[in-house]
Amino acid sequence: MIFSFTGCVGNGVITKASEIKIIMPTDVNKKYHTSNENTVKSLIKSGLYELYLDESNFAIALKDTSGTLWYALPSTGDKDAAMLVIEVTDGKTTYILNSQDNSVAFGKAKFEAFENGINFNYVFQEKEKEPTFKIPVSLALTLEDGKFDATVDTSTIRAPKGYQVSKISIMPYFGAVTSAKEGDYIVIPDGCGALINLVEAEDSTYVLDTYGADFAVKDSNEHPSIFGMFGIKNGANAFAGIITEGDALSKIHAKTLKHGPHIAYASFDITPNANFRDKFVLADETFEGKIGVTYKFISGSATTYSGLAFLTSEQFIRAGLLSTRLVSSETELPLNITLIGCMNKAFGNTIAYTTFENAENIVSVLKAKGINSINLKYDGALGGGLRQRSIGSVGFAGKLGNKKEFESLKNYHIGQDFDLYVTLNMISSTSHGRTATGTISNSVEIKFPNELQEYIVTKTFDFKGLTAKDLPRNVVSFMNKMNKYDVPGYCIEDAGKVIFSDLSNGFTDRQTFSKDIFTQAIALSTNKNLMVTNGNLYALKNANIISELPITTSYQESEAYERIPFVQMVLHGTVEYTSDYLNLAKDYDTLLLRLIEYGALPAFKFTFVDYVPKGAESSILYYGNYTAIALDAYNTFNLALGDLRSAKMTNHYKIQEGLFCTEYNNETYIYVNYTDSDIMYRNLTIKAKSYLRVN
Repeated sequence: MIFSFTGCVGNGVITKASEIKIIMPTDVNKKYHTSNENTVKSLIKSGLYELYLDESNFAIALKDTSGTLWYALPSTGDKDAAMLVIEVTDGKTTYILNSQDNSVAFGKAKFEAFENGINFNYVFQEKEKEPTFKIPVSLALTLEDGKFDATVDTSTIRAPKGYQVSKISIMPYFGAVTSAKEGDYIVIPDGCGALINLVEAEDSTYVLDTYGADFAVKDSNEHPSIFGMFGIKNGANAFAGIITEGDALSKIHAKTLKHGPHIAYASFDITPNANFRDKFVLADETFEGKIGVTYKFISGSATTYSGLAFLTSEQFIRAGLLSTRLVSSETELPLNITLIGCMNKAFGNTIAYTTFENAENIVSVLKAKGINSINLKYDGALGGGLRQRSIGSVGFAGKLGNKKEFESLKNYHIGQDFDLYVTLNMISSTSHGRTATGTISNSVEIKFPNELQEYIVTKTFDFKGLTAKDLPRNVVSFMNKMNKYDVPGYCIEDAGKVIFSDLSNGFTDRQTFSKDIFTQAIALSTNKNLMVTNGNLYALKNANIISELPITTSYQESEAYERIPFVQMVLHGTVEYTSDYLNLAKDYDTLLLRLIEYGALPAFKFTFVDYVPKGAESSILYYGNYTAIALDAYNTFNLALGDLRSAKMTNHYKIQEGLFCTEYNNETYIYVNYTDSDIMYRNLTIKAKSYLRVN
């Protein structure tokens, strides 16, 4: 290790947060933080886009196709505005340095233009004279093909011995809204997506962990997002900042001030670190590779958050992260059933709640009711049940039945043209397998929330992350073991929700691990169907469907912070998705309407065994209580959304309190009324607590 700190656990350091000294620039000259339209000069043109440079402070501006200039530094000036911000630590002191005060002002910055862009070469130091360290960092800006890329190659960063660059923020004030007008907003992918109304905004800060928290340095997952992007609308113009390089290291930030400026940007934890409870946690390895943001612009009538969603989807497809195919709508819209196989009521007490034979019985009953299209997700089907053992050694749970009984279940699905998915955890387990190493402890501890505490006596499912480098071997071992069953499809459970750094057996950063998961997800889906729980982007390339895609936000909604189906707009038509389970809802009718508004498929979670918890009147899991309700949901969703499965959402908006509209590219409108009264709108009557489809 390269540090001598208060404490060392695993492969990293833990220091009391109160003992960490924070140093920031004190001698701030406003001219280095302010854009001036009179001193910027045209540098590069690419089609209708133009890049400008202010040589007095090394700031840029970008002119889009509408002629709007987007400045990297606000015209009003702000002491924190900079082209680049880095954090450097020696474990006792954290230096927050910016390109303007800690390089340009010291005469330590240079630039060089090339055919399609410009390189800024900064030397960061904490003071001008007799600095403790000098750290070179380069920022490359490229303008081509209708997009603007800002990239840092961290492999070229060389911090002196005893210091690490832990975090880099790229152009945090680019496109800052200094004076908000009605209709101006920021979009971030919090859960399903959030719109921050800048006119209503107070002093607030929002931070999202792309793909969730790094459990090598944290023990909670408070504000996750399934992909990295942010968007800003200012007047009749807007842009999306999309992260496709270093995405697994990124955080999405939005900061609003009552009187501005309002900003959104991405930072990158190139050295895993976190404030963990009252501790500062830091790994002793650093990512070496590219991090960056791609900016894409829209104007005029396209300046809606649906327009930003289109830009985001288009960029993910170009980057090879989403498929180019469209969802097939040849069959009826499917009812999605999750069955719990082996469930652990208490530690060491594994019970078969739905055997192979039971599962076939449930599906055949639903078929007999008139449900002609079903996706079956089989949870707890592998060894250990819901507390699955390592993928490298696991097979089917013996209590579910024998190979012949599974063959019967599989063949029934094939005969009915239903899809069957066996759920697996591929990067974590409760036992067996080599475990990854973190900084909090000698293993990576992952706690998955348990929504069924009445049925399973534990608040969380506690798993350990498996060694990242073992993933390819574990997947091959699993596939070889399962070959004799010829399972038609798999559902990736854990890796669709979380990803972590692994400090064992040579450092594996989250970015590298995400690419490994991407590769192994494709291997699992070869000649098979693929489902992914939650929907982290790196696992979606070959996915047919996402299970449990979020439809809420992690930050509390308010007048300024509004939930929107932004994530759904990015994905709809490319990959199908379910969300919350209808039979687990506290308010069934509201959830049903929300799913229709958000273009989701209906889903239920069942068991065959009718286990009624103490104090309950009936089981919310027993399938026999819900067959008629499931049929009604199936018919309702097919009428509302059946022929829209491959359509793209082209718009979504709030008409008035409790009334929303979702538009599709085949000129279909879905109006949803959540209120207790009928609403008249454009000569249409949308019934109370109902929806109306208009073609």
